[in-house]
Amino acid sequence: MQQHHDRPATLGELLASAAAAWGTTPEALRDRRRPKLLGPARQAFVLAAVRHTANSYRTIGEAIGRDHSTVMTAEAIARRREENDPDFAGKLRALTREGRMQ
Repeated sequence: MQQHHDRPATLGELLASAAAAWGTTPEALRDRRRPKLLGPARQAFVLAAVRHTANSYRTIGEAIGRDHSTVMTAEAIARRREENDPDFAGKLRALTREGRMQ
């Protein structure tokens, strides 16, 4: 994914990057039927979106078919995962590098 250095990544770009990092598709991350299997990818998307965009929790949630309270919970879980799970942290770093947001 090619980014311009003078603009932040969009939610769509972050979602595509998160999906790629976890070997899935953006559509699968929006699917309500597979929450546990793809939870870490969604959580990484949420944390990257909160950190690197000006979008509200509601808007971030709409991008993955979730409500704002689910996004807030996902952010908290992602922050804990980032501290305790090296694989998750590595994928999150790759996701944000791909978006040229560091």
